[in-house]
This record gives sequence, structure tokens and C-alpha cells, in this order.
Amino acid sequence: MLPILSDFTRLYPEITLDLDFNDRVVDLIDEKFDAVVRAACLPDFAIHDALVAGKLERVLPDQTGRSGTFHMLWPSNRYLTSRLRVLIDHFSARLSAPSLSQ
Repeated sequence: MLPILSDFTRLYPEITLDLDFNDRVVDLIDEKFDAVVRAACLPDFAIHDALVAGKLERVLPDQTGRSGTFHMLWPSNRYLTSRLRVLIDHFSARLSAPSLSQ
């Protein structure tokens, strides 16, 4: 996800992203999130500290891929801003690109 976000900020520097990386389920409305992205598998950045500390060990290092399932959610009770629409479209285009699905 980080390369996608980095690419997005390069393409749309006028849009400021306020990111919150965590593993809890958030309430989009109560916590006033515009959108959340949920991944079905843990990305490397989520387990990096555990790997460095020796709590986890890679068992198939050559099999690390870029596949996985992502969901982007946003509150349906709010007007969909053009900024959010651009982010949704960007994620959709990048996640369906052939280089990411191999």
C-alpha cells in the first residue's frame, strides 16, 4: 500500500492525507474517517518489528508476493468528495494493474 500512497501524493500534491495505520476496527462515522482500507493479509510493515525482534521468522522468503485482498470503505451518509473519488479511483487502478496481480 505504501507505494500506492506515495504515488498518489506525488500525482495529487494538493490533497493532504492524514493516515492512521493500526489493526483495530474503526467506526468511520464516530471517528470521522473519510475512508479506511482493510487488507486481508498483513503487509510487511505490520510485522517488521516482530521480524527484527526475532518473534517471527520468514519460512518462505522467495514466496513473498504482492497479492491479497483489499477493501476500501467510506460512510454512505456523507457526500462523496472529489478528493475521495480520486483516491478510490487511484487505488482501484493501481491494485488492478498487471504488475501488482502477479
